[in-house]
Amino acid sequence: MPSYMHRALLRTYMRTAAHDPLPEESLEIYNAPWIASAGQPAFHRQIVHMEEKCIDEAQRMYGRMDCRVTRFGGKRDK
Repeated sequence: MPSYMHRALLRTYMRTAAHDPLPEESLEIYNAPWIASAGQPAFHRQIVHMEEKCIDEAQRMYGRMDCRVTRFGGKRDK
């Protein structure tokens, strides 16, 4: 996929991943690892192999955190 198409796809994906619009600076930070030459194919591999059940299973294994946590979600998130 040409770089310009990947960037457009990535920006659209990141925008739909957040409930409220992300500021431009945040989009740039989140997109940075996926724009590099190794990042583009890694992003597409991750999307192809993503399964909701695997995410659910992994979350059950998380232990209690001994530090202050700021939630990156809201009550309207699914």
